Amino acid sequence: MSPSISAVSDNTQVRARPTRGAKLGSVKTGLQYFILVFAVLVTVFPLLWMLSAAFKPLGETLRWPPTFLPQEFRPQNYIEAWQAANFTRVLGNSLIVSSAATVLSVGVNALAGYGFAKFEFPGRNVLFVLVLGTLMVPFQVTMIPLFFIMRDLQLLNTYQGLVLPHIADAFGVFLLRQFMQTIPNEMIEAARIDGASELKIFWKVVLPLCVPALAVLAIFTFMWRWNEFLWPLIAVSSEEMWTVQLALANFQKEYFVQWHYLMALTSVSIIPILALFLRFQRHFVAGITMTGMKG
Repeated sequence: MSPSISAVSDNTQVRARPTRGAKLGSVKTGLQYFILVFAVLVTVFPLLWMLSAAFKPLGETLRWPPTFLPQEFRPQNYIEAWQAANFTRVLGNSLIVSSAATVLSVGVNALAGYGFAKFEFPGRNVLFVLVLGTLMVPFQVTMIPLFFIMRDLQLLNTYQGLVLPHIADAFGVFLLRQFMQTIPNEMIEAARIDGASELKIFWKVVLPLCVPALAVLAIFTFMWRWNEFLWPLIAVSSEEMWTVQLALANFQKEYFVQWHYLMALTSVSIIPILALFLRFQRHFVAGITMTGMKG
């Protein structure tokens, strides 16, 4: 073998050997995948356990040691729980309340965010700080005065009483104000020069550019109203006005819990939120990424 061919062969073998850095990189990548898989399992396991319990008889849900797969498969748990909770009516109530609260909240908070982001007026910053300060006030502090207000307005045990108290939200105002500050003022000034009114500018120019932030707020608002328990518990006195969370809580009796029924209807109750998130997932990620880029 000639010296040149031997040298080329040695160089090829050297390049073929993995370097120390490559080994460390592969170990790091493997560790990252392991952590991600572990996090997914920790996140998904409670959901899988919920589905498993939804198809078990009550006695098997209380068995120790527990069984993951149902030994007696009971799909009729869904039918029995649905009928016991009058869940068609309950789902309708929650859909009406959550949808109305989401639409009104997004509209009101978008107008407030636009005012704080693009209008100059005396005390704007002070007022905005006061709005943000309401985030530090827990709902338990305001629920009693709110109850008396709704009582005096005769809105208890009504859809209006469940929707109206949560229309204006400091988080929504902050989120949309931060996003709207990224919109160039030149676009708004150009629309004003063309003779557009402020409402037309808001509707035709600002809102189309804020779709990601609006999607984020819509998902959060719908989720919060869908999962809300304390205010419906206070404001509702009739079973005809029960929301999903009140119906689920009814399966938790004083001395025992009907776990099989509770898990069955809980698995159904997460479907609207999951569907909403999957529908607006792209806008949700974009809104979370872009919001706050400009303070």
